[in-house]
Amino acid sequence: MKNLFIAMLLLVTLSLGACKKNYEEGGYEAPKTLVISGPAEVKKNNSVDFATYYINGTYVWEVTGDATISGGQGTSKVTIKFGNTNAKVTVTVADKSLSRDITVQ
Repeated sequence: MKNLFIAMLLLVTLSLGACKKNYEEGGYEAPKTLVISGPAEVKKNNSVDFATYYINGTYVWEVTGDATISGGQGTSKVTIKFGNTNAKVTVTVADKSLSRDITVQ
């Protein structure tokens, strides 16, 4: 168990070492671009989770087409309920915005 703890601590330390410090108080630089994780294709009438990086700021998720946000608005992860036709998912945070087209099958 002790070896597992040490290995996990080393992994976290190495991961943080890859981030670029840029704030005097020791914070880390936010990603330069957004990424929306989640499937590009979904089944009709299904709910699916989408997420983006955690960035300090207010998250605004929007959907167009036959889809509605059913949970998570204002956070880095949302659940979207899709209907029968294609839709677009958009997230805006910290003056960055990204959209993805989602195909409904």
